This record gives sequence, C-alpha cells and structure tokens, in this order.
Amino acid sequence: MPIAFPFENGRYEGKGNWLDQNNEGVYTVTTTISDGADSSKVHSTKRTFLKIDGGTLYEEDTTVTFTPGERNGFKIAIAFPQGTVRGKGYSIGNQCHYDIDISPSIHLEFTFSVADGRIAGIGSSTNKGNFTSWREELTRAAAQ
Repeated sequence: MPIAFPFENGRYEGKGNWLDQNNEGVYTVTTTISDGADSSKVHSTKRTFLKIDGGTLYEEDTTVTFTPGERNGFKIAIAFPQGTVRGKGYSIGNQCHYDIDISPSIHLEFTFSVADGRIAGIGSSTNKGNFTSWREELTRAAAQ
C-alpha cells in the first residue's frame, strides 16, 4: 500500500530562522502544496533570506516532489535553477523526514511535523564543512 503523506494541499506562509558556525538570520517562506503525478505531493517553495535591515539578502526557489515508495518510504526530488537532485525519506504519522546530497560537498536533511493547518520544519545542512541548522513555522493561508 502506498504511503499516505501528511500534507494537505494549499498555500502555507511563515517565517524561519537559521544559524551556522559564524552567523544567524531570519527568512520568510511561502509554500504551495499540490497533487502531482503518481500520487506524489509537490511543494513549490520560495524562501526570502533577509538582511539585518529587512532588505533581501537572497531568494531561494525550489520545487520538492515527494513520490511514494514502499511501505512508509518515499523518493524525493528537489528542483532548483541549477538542476534537480534526488534522495529518499520516510513518513510516520504526521511526520516526514528526508535526506539528500545536493552536491558532493553539500548534504541536507529536513523533518516536517504537520498538524491542524500548520507545518513545522527543522533541518540542517553541511556545506564544505560549514554546519547550518534552521527551523521554520508555516500556517495554511485562508482559501481565496
């Protein structure tokens, strides 16, 4: 039986904060979740990382596709302007976790907890030896 992802379709908005070995900051995030091919769930996400004065430091646009695998496992594909990378993950109840190599020197892991129209995410990455962690909270936007 294919996995049942805990994600509900819709638009989610929120904020996050990140910390690495030298700096820290905040960002805004907007994610739209929709159904994809083969019972997949597609997250179209935009994160805007902010400067201390509130201006834009940089923006990140990704499309993350969760495709059911066997039992509670799934395949993940993250598409961004430089290309697409693939990894794997698992889901149990209202939580979903994946890890993926973005490049030979960048590894990413992320966990979602979903409940009552909210998505909480916590993750980390290692990029050329620099360890970064982050947390974000999103709330489902009212239907328009």
